[in-house]
Amino acid sequence: GSIEHKDAAGNSGVIHSGDVQWMTAASGVLHKEFHEKEYAKRGRLFHALQLWVNLPERHKNDAPAYQYIPATTMGRYQSLDETIDAIVYTGSFRYITGPAKSHTPMNIYKLKLQPNSWISISENMTWNTGFLVINGTGSANGESIEYGDFVLFNNDGERFEVESGDEGLEIFVLAGEPLNEPVVKQGPYVMTNKAELLLAYGEYINGKFGREEAIM
Repeated sequence: GSIEHKDAAGNSGVIHSGDVQWMTAASGVLHKEFHEKEYAKRGRLFHALQLWVNLPERHKNDAPAYQYIPATTMGRYQSLDETIDAIVYTGSFRYITGPAKSHTPMNIYKLKLQPNSWISISENMTWNTGFLVINGTGSANGESIEYGDFVLFNNDGERFEVESGDEGLEIFVLAGEPLNEPVVKQGPYVMTNKAELLLAYGEYINGKFGREEAIM
């Protein structure tokens, strides 16, 4: 599929299959995502994954930013026996790095395991680590997983054993250094306390994030 992006900071772009748009809202910006015009004419089912990454308090008032990351620039890994493929979006996996720039250390990558395959993954034991299963069945550290499951691990180990079932398995691995900061959220606003939340809402009402006509 194809998704078009437009925001009040003047950024725009179209992402296609395998591409990533990495938008940093920071101090606030109006934006919209919608079917790209030609794709909307053809129409068909497509799958997209939207992730929200909390910014450290010291960066919440930075200027908004936008990264367009085409599929051709992603880090790619394949095991010697060709049973494991990985696409790395940010951070690293098996010394392969991804192109997206983040404000705090994190690894985000997709793993595809051929049927009845196995892999051991190592992540920093102090990081938050989870898997989102997007296709197939298998197990993680001996526990069964299937399409639609999200598995969140305790911060007490750095190695995770993943096996695929007869259908194979695809997972998004999300691992990152905890901020260890308070989080208060409401709707699209994510701040560190209620006063900041009210201030952000007031700034939106007063047009600091931009006007709707800028993204029409």
